[in-house]
Formats: sequence, C-alpha cells, structure tokens
Amino acid sequence: VESTLRMFVTLSENGYMDYVYKAVTNETYPSYAYWVKSGLTTLPEDWDMSQSQNHQSFSVINYWLYCYVGGIRYTDDGLLIEPVKITDVDYVKVTHKGIEVERNKDEVKVTLPSKARVKIGETDKEFDAGTYMFSF
Repeated sequence: VESTLRMFVTLSENGYMDYVYKAVTNETYPSYAYWVKSGLTTLPEDWDMSQSQNHQSFSVINYWLYCYVGGIRYTDDGLLIEPVKITDVDYVKVTHKGIEVERNKDEVKVTLPSKARVKIGETDKEFDAGTYMFSF
C-alpha cells in the first residue's frame, strides 16, 4: 500500500499525473480498470486477484482521486484546493465534507464551507467560504 501511494503521489507532484491516470484506467493487466472489466466490485488483495476480494490494500486510488484529481488536501496550514489537470479528462466532480470541486473542461467551480487556499491556474490565494469559478 505504502509503495503504491508513494508512487502515485511522487508522479502526481512531479508533473506525471497523466501517467498515473493511464496506469489506473488502462484496461489491461495490471490495473484498476482491469479489475472492473473483470467484474470485480471490491478491491482484491493482490494484482492477480487470487486472494481476498474485499481488501483495502489498494484503496490508495481513493486518496489519489480526492487529493490530486479533485485537489482536496488538508495541510499543516489548513485546507488546500489544488486539482491537477489530466489531459484525457474533461469532467471531474469531487465532494468531501461540504467541499466541492467540479471541473468541466477548463472551468473549475469550487464550493468551500470554510476558509481555504486555492491554487488553480493563475490563482493562488486564500478564499472565505463560498462558491468560486476559476479557469485552468
């Protein structure tokens, strides 16, 4: 789990988000999409699907989706909204505890229940609770 998470985070934070996205959505073995295509509705314990079919070892995909695709992260300084743009993805909607990040092509709508720093496109500043529009 830890090594997969580190790989996803390291690639995402160094400009290789598209590679992580392709690794996740590629329908050939091994990938999350391969599991879905194979009919799995829960996460297996290992890539070859020979062990437990109700396991959290690969649930780091959830962390990656929320923290990088959706951009919702809690830091030592507070809430940070910093979604990363993926070339092959036109629409994203992520919600968590009243926070909503919705991207449609190059437009991003962010709803904040409290103060947060937002880093999207040319914007990098703190916003109060409310709904805001940004361009990627």
